[in-house]
Amino acid sequence: MKFQYTFLIIMFSAGILFAQEESTNLAAAEAEFYQISPLPMPDGVALEVGGLATLPDGSLATSTRRGEVYIIENPDMRDGKPPHFRRFAMGELTRLLDHIGDGQADQYETVTQWPLSGHYHE
Repeated sequence: MKFQYTFLIIMFSAGILFAQEESTNLAAAEAEFYQISPLPMPDGVALEVGGLATLPDGSLATSTRRGEVYIIENPDMRDGKPPHFRRFAMGELTRLLDHIGDGQADQYETVTQWPLSGHYHE
């Protein structure tokens, strides 16, 4: 019985070491293709991002689970300048259009409405 416990402990420890080594290898391989750069967040902004889109000018459009859309200008922090967060719109499932071209939604077209709850997975 003692042998079985010892064997199980050794196998479990080896599994943990292997998983840690594989995780490190995956992170190194990922770093070859993807650069992860945390952005400094402005006070009062909780992005909780659900969607991302790169805009033609290099800005990043983000949609949040709270129904907001932010435009993040300079997300790659060129020249060491911090990114600028601008709330483009607030809404539910809404088509957002900027006909004027001033960088803010000027037409909100409701696509669908449904009651939201704290479960947020409807």
